[in-house]
Amino acid sequence: MRPRYERPQDLENEKTVRKILMQKWAVEMHKMPMAYHLDWMVTKDSKAVAFAELKCRDNSILQYPTLMLSMHKWMHGRQMAEEIDGSFLVIVRWIDGLYYHRQGTAAVTYGVGGRKDRGDSQDMEPVVHIPTDSFKLLA
Repeated sequence: MRPRYERPQDLENEKTVRKILMQKWAVEMHKMPMAYHLDWMVTKDSKAVAFAELKCRDNSILQYPTLMLSMHKWMHGRQMAEEIDGSFLVIVRWIDGLYYHRQGTAAVTYGVGGRKDRGDSQDMEPVVHIPTDSFKLLA
């Protein structure tokens, strides 16, 4: 079985961002079970309106021209959003702010990428590169 790399600090970051999003957007953010491969389902007035994936980065949004996301998460998020006739959001907390990207609002590119520092061969996978200039500042 593949190890989970989620740390306690990751869960704390998620709670903090969740509170901000719920306040700014007047929505509920529901933590998804692992089987769904995404962080949240977003509801407004008890109706599912979006699915979201959260990334927290220790660099500036300006450091790289794109955000790299697992193609599996990208495809799954798009499919789930289509099912509810809603949106798939990629939310990123960079050191200089909290931003979001709504799938379908910018051209993305595809490639292979991932981490090489953990010695896990499954860390390298098909990825989507989302232009960082397509992200909108939230907080």
